Amino acid sequence: MPKIVTELNGFQPTMPGGYPTALELLIEEQKSGRLHISPVRIMAGGEYLSDTLREQLRETSGCYMQTSYSCTKGGTVAYECAHSHINDDWLIVDTTDKENGPVPGGVQSDKILLTNLPRIMRFLTEYFLSDRTNLPHKKSSISAASFSDMELITYRHQPLC
Repeated sequence: MPKIVTELNGFQPTMPGGYPTALELLIEEQKSGRLHISPVRIMAGGEYLSDTLREQLRETSGCYMQTSYSCTKGGTVAYECAHSHINDDWLIVDTTDKENGPVPGGVQSDKILLTNLPRIMRFLTEYFLSDRTNLPHKKSSISAASFSDMELITYRHQPLC
């Protein structure tokens, strides 16, 4: 940790980012006075950011905490503001149940069906993600899908092995 703190102090990032569990390690460094950075925003991603950790990071850094939701198959799927705004210029996001059937708006899904639009000409364009979400203003059909926001992704619930 001392090397990371030294590098951050030398670089003085205005918008650092990382996994929430890695950012959590910086809280004690900042409180102890070893870390001397003043970011304007901190970006968290790759893991669930709990409300408790969000508040601890916000209090310690004195800045806005923002999360993003990304995956290998689609890049940045959504980024946070008041809700998570879907990158719907790049992706079609739909919610499904365990049997891959559609889930109505306002209902938590069992999976996410992701269509990566730049890869539309490839043989495989749709990917199922084991994450759960809620699309409050969902349109009735995948082909007409274009969503402005989604509720917080709750967690990835599929075992890794």
